[in-house]
Amino acid sequence: MTHLPFLYITNWKLNKTLDQGMHYFHLNQDALHALAMNQLIEVIIAPTYVSLAPLWVFASKIGVHLAAQDCSEHETGPYNGQVDAISLFQVGVRYGIIGHSHPTDGGRDTDLAVANKLQRLLTVGIRPIVCVGETADEHKKGTGKQVVSRQLKLIFGELEERLEPTIVCIAYEPVWAVGGGASVEKEYIATMIAWIKELTVLLPQHTFYLVYGGGIDEDNAVALRSIQELN
Repeated sequence: MTHLPFLYITNWKLNKTLDQGMHYFHLNQDALHALAMNQLIEVIIAPTYVSLAPLWVFASKIGVHLAAQDCSEHETGPYNGQVDAISLFQVGVRYGIIGHSHPTDGGRDTDLAVANKLQRLLTVGIRPIVCVGETADEHKKGTGKQVVSRQLKLIFGELEERLEPTIVCIAYEPVWAVGGGASVEKEYIATMIAWIKELTVLLPQHTFYLVYGGGIDEDNAVALRSIQELN
């Protein structure tokens, strides 16, 4: 049985200016390189858009992959503030986060928009990191599995049409826990990840990385690492 590498993904969001990002890479290049050289680990960092091209120069030398924090669902057109997938690929991006939800950014894209973004990323050769997860109200109702199934329906529909093997990351991101809003029991995370894994069995031609996208810190990192299904 082939074991997939464990993914360490850090999303800087609206943190670290370009200068601060460069300083981070200079300061931590040896540690990052040591991690990236481990064949069982893949290091992925998602800085702000304007930092991607300059930081790729540093990241590529030490084996670290860059991710975009989002991607336009459109190839071109009058869409202010959006960045297309091909431009992201041209500045060194190899992963793209889509479907991310945060209490302060207006909520999640529609399922159709996320599926369109997946299509755009795959077309140019960027691996999608698809965020799925339930809100606080949905969690209280106990409908987490149903919500995740619905969010993945169009994603899986897009993947069904792709005959060539594809690598896709699915990040379980309970919206009610993002940004430290609430702690999530390890057992609950394991249950949701196992549920998502069951759904991916329907698409055996593709490879799925399953990651956790909720709040991660020094206190829960070790416990999360012990969940067998997580990558």
